[in-house]
Amino acid sequence: MVLPWNKCTYGGGIHMLMSKLIDRAKSERGFTLIELLIVIIVLGILVAIAVPTYLNQQERARSASSKSDVRAAQVAAEEVGADNDGSYTTVSDLTLRAIEPNLPTTNDGFVVTTPEAGGYKLAMTRDSNEFAINKAADGTVTRTCTGGAAGCPW
Repeated sequence: MVLPWNKCTYGGGIHMLMSKLIDRAKSERGFTLIELLIVIIVLGILVAIAVPTYLNQQERARSASSKSDVRAAQVAAEEVGADNDGSYTTVSDLTLRAIEPNLPTTNDGFVVTTPEAGGYKLAMTRDSNEFAINKAADGTVTRTCTGGAAGCPW
């Protein structure tokens, strides 16, 4: 039985091709120690650049997540206020989580306070950074950020 690759037209068939590949592989030299050291040094430089950038991105992502959580809680608090004729006295982490189940818990650093004068304060503390939204009784809303987080200011 004649196999189709035995009928190669480039002179000598598969056997000549294989012998050329084997000869080429035998003549290849390995890398020198200097070449390997240069590659390792270049990789080390790239890692030294990439790791701090990656760690900074993680901090920025946590800050963005905290801000997003506080904003979602603000929307839920406004819904509670609308349901109670503008009163925010029933705003708590439980009532907000009933509206928005994905909100973090107090164990995650999420704090809800309602001053006696009215309004509310929603704060998320993560990695010693606090992102807060305050709504005063007169309706003014302020956003604060403490701790020097990557995501400050709002």
